[in-house]
Amino acid sequence: MSTIVTRAGKGSPLTNTELDSNFTNLNTDKAELSGSTFTGNLSLGDGVSANFGASNDLTITHTGSSSILKENGTGTFYIQGTDIVFTNSAGSERYADFTDNGAVRLYHDNSIKLATTSTGIDVTGSVVADKVTVGTSVVNYSGTDLTVGDNSDSQNGIAIQTSTTGNGYILFGDGSGASSYRGEINYSHSTDSMTLKTAGTNRLNLASNGDISFYNDSAAQGLFWDSSASSLGIGVTNPNSSYAITANKGFKSEAGIPNFTLVETDSSNQTWQINSTGASLSFRDVSRAADRLTINTSGNATFSGSVTATNTILNTGSTT
Repeated sequence: MSTIVTRAGKGSPLTNTELDSNFTNLNTDKAELSGSTFTGNLSLGDGVSANFGASNDLTITHTGSSSILKENGTGTFYIQGTDIVFTNSAGSERYADFTDNGAVRLYHDNSIKLATTSTGIDVTGSVVADKVTVGTSVVNYSGTDLTVGDNSDSQNGIAIQTSTTGNGYILFGDGSGASSYRGEINYSHSTDSMTLKTAGTNRLNLASNGDISFYNDSAAQGLFWDSSASSLGIGVTNPNSSYAITANKGFKSEAGIPNFTLVETDSSNQTWQINSTGASLSFRDVSRAADRLTINTSGNATFSGSVTATNTILNTGSTT
């Protein structure tokens, strides 16, 4: 048997007893390649990695400033556990947790903001998104515009737009793709009014003072409600009666008189009038100064002047 000697200057050769003693200590106190159990900490210095796999497929490293868990292999990186929780280093604040057969929860400042449920998700707080796809529809936000449409063209749906001047628009697509919007609700900040359009044509306008305008198929004003006068005009924007058909023809209820009046004024400003006052019906001439014919509920007629007839007047009752 050959003698094992120490390095030069380190003492006398080792005896067999000394060799046996040291090899015994090596077997009991040191890790073996085939497997060992550590009863103390395993310390790796900065920049030194714990490598796993034949090609270092998984590494754990602390660089001195960052800690890195890195998967380099071609397979899938699994983190497995019944309940998995991510927290800060002190364990006092949660970032996320995952429950077996239960919810996944994401936290902000230790408060749950998003959690999965059996039917979807539950969001606590507001949702800010540039684009959302729901089924085949797309909700898209770009600056001041919000559109809801299909995946190919938002004009197949609804657009909500605003401008820097404070104007607002709700636009409705016609389903034909890139064609113009067919329905619109427009708000004007300068006039504080709102307009309803179809096919690009005004159909209804609501003014800031309460006036309401309706338009015909030629975009001409056909019906007008004068809010300050509580008057309705057909084909006229300044009705002079409660219900004006044109500028000089209409129906009205005169102030202080519980009646309903049909008035017509011709080009010479001559006026005739039919009144329904209480239970009687009266007719006035162009002067409108007094009733010329009044018919009461019994059917009796009273004339304020003479009666002239070109044909025979038949009297079937008594005369006075």
